[in-house]
Amino acid sequence: MKNSLKHFKAFVFILFCLNILSSAFAVEYINFVGEVSSVNEKIKGQVVSDLGEPLIGATIVLKKTGKGTITDLEGNFFIDIPKGEIELEVSYIGYKTQIVKVKDRKNIVVRLQEDNASLDEVVVIGYGNIRREALTGSVSSISGKTISQVPVSSVAEAMVGKLAGVQITTADGSPDADIMIRVRGGGSITQDNSPLYIVDGFPVDNLKDIAPTDIESIDVLKDASSTAVYGARGANGVVNITTKRAKEGRTSISFNSYVTLRTLSKKLDVLDPYKFVLLQYEYARSRSSEPTSFIDRYGDPSEFYIYKNYSGDDWQDEVMGGTSLSQYYNVTISGASPKNQYNLSFTHQNSPGILAGNGLQKNIFKF
Repeated sequence: MKNSLKHFKAFVFILFCLNILSSAFAVEYINFVGEVSSVNEKIKGQVVSDLGEPLIGATIVLKKTGKGTITDLEGNFFIDIPKGEIELEVSYIGYKTQIVKVKDRKNIVVRLQEDNASLDEVVVIGYGNIRREALTGSVSSISGKTISQVPVSSVAEAMVGKLAGVQITTADGSPDADIMIRVRGGGSITQDNSPLYIVDGFPVDNLKDIAPTDIESIDVLKDASSTAVYGARGANGVVNITTKRAKEGRTSISFNSYVTLRTLSKKLDVLDPYKFVLLQYEYARSRSSEPTSFIDRYGDPSEFYIYKNYSGDDWQDEVMGGTSLSQYYNVTISGASPKNQYNLSFTHQNSPGILAGNGLQKNIFKF
């Protein structure tokens, strides 16, 4: 009787264990089948810029799972997603991150918009770009917005005092005077110490033909690690300038203008005619007992009173005592579509100098 009871208890225990195992297996099997049946959708897509150009290396991530992929040389990508409404997070350096709902679409096109705020975090080095936090070289930057707020006639003048370690001086006070930029000081006595100027990827001789309002950003590369890509021409530093480009959307028209008044800040005090003649008389007497040459030029000392009625001429007022009016006008028409873009800019500048007969007038046309 006792043996039968033991066998019965063992049989019940085995049945209980088998029941637990079968339930766990069934749950696991259901989960496995459900997962397999849901992950069987493959979609194709392309990531392009706001101008319709394919973006290479853009990141596409499933928000729920965190799995993702990147685009190829044509901006295309393939990704497996679960069935149902799925959200993709598409991101690219310099562009705003976009959330795309897939739903039942098999082929999607994602158009990313430029992010001006994040562009400040990217520095152009040679033929590529690098994030500012990953940059090991010494770079000073200034944005186009800052430059456009300064009423100056040239780009170099707008850079004065805004770039650490960059020395900017003028040869004289003339509006068309040459402006000297020194990034790494003067390393040569007989050769030119000017930096290399790069505008939109092309080397130029100077910055005189660029309107300050047409500039998007200026990056000055100062150390050897940053300028090594340019070879010997970058030995004195590199001034990398990026101009404004058209953005897709409606045609936009912008107008910038300013007027500047210039006058001589300080003049030297000069003698009036009567005091000047007395000074010359005392000087002539100290050198000779009979200042005949002085009398031949200024007259007899008993007649000096006639100079009191003569106001004389202050040549400071005649040559550079006036007030000059400088004018700057810029009109820009820009627009873009997925296939083309255009940017038309005209700048007129008239900057007469304080010195009579001296000034600068130029017209810049850019298309």
